Amino acid sequence: MEHSFSWSTASPPHGQAGWHLVLAGLPATDTRRLQTLMRGYGHRVSIAQGLAEVRAQLTEAPVDVLLLGETGAPTLLDAMTLSASGRAAPACICLIEEDDACARITFGNWRYDSGQRRLCVPGGPEVELSPAESRLLLTFLDHPGAVLSRDALMSVAHGQGFDAYERSIDLLVSRLRQKLRDDARQPRCIRTVRGVGYLFEGM
Repeated sequence: MEHSFSWSTASPPHGQAGWHLVLAGLPATDTRRLQTLMRGYGHRVSIAQGLAEVRAQLTEAPVDVLLLGETGAPTLLDAMTLSASGRAAPACICLIEEDDACARITFGNWRYDSGQRRLCVPGGPEVELSPAESRLLLTFLDHPGAVLSRDALMSVAHGQGFDAYERSIDLLVSRLRQKLRDDARQPRCIRTVRGVGYLFEGM
């Protein structure tokens, strides 16, 4: 996918030198267009191919902006950890397709891909949610801090007119808690509101 670029504010503050930008993981057409555009504003532009080159760029010279495509996203963590070594971390911008942005949600330490129904935490394995678990999680994410009744959650998870005992939503919440590694006795994400329903606090 190609992106449209029009940065009228792409100049550094008056009196300051141009920025150093590193481009990584972008389509070739985007790379060429950005390189021409940003050099026209007087900025230094470096191109990195692969994780090793990105790391080299970040450690060899100060970098002001790290502009990443989908395949460059894993380098975000490396960029941020540079600040611990005494060098300011660059601003990180990741360009992804709009549909992908809508499908991917980050909350707490978790990242959820609703299109694939896959839940993951950095450094951990991916966990697949069932369709009902996915609808339940998305409902919680849409209403953080709000108390949601069991009836409302059951309608979302199973559809209107679902003929089941009220306890079925409790079992569904229990399964989602397990996948979120959330302890019902000391919840960090989903809290039980006795006699009413549940409240999501995992943002």
